[in-house]
Amino acid sequence: MSTETKWSPEFKGRILAALTRAGAVTACPRCAKRDFGLADGFANWGIQPSITLPMVFGGASIPVVLVFCTNCGFVAPHALGILSPDDLRAGT
Repeated sequence: MSTETKWSPEFKGRILAALTRAGAVTACPRCAKRDFGLADGFANWGIQPSITLPMVFGGASIPVVLVFCTNCGFVAPHALGILSPDDLRAGT
């Protein structure tokens, strides 16, 4: 049984609208193309309290949406809470 889920076109549209409102519409910084895709899911970037202590798992994190260049594969994370916390927090 697969646990893979796809975001609805409507939800992806809300994310893309939030990126557009934020001005995140420039060309890829690596190859200068303007063709991007949006990953079907969030990533969580863990926040570590110290660089010298052991790594903490399951602690604070920043949920991000991942935009990728369809030409060269460059991946750009965008913090969900900055884009549009009320509109996107539901996740679907």
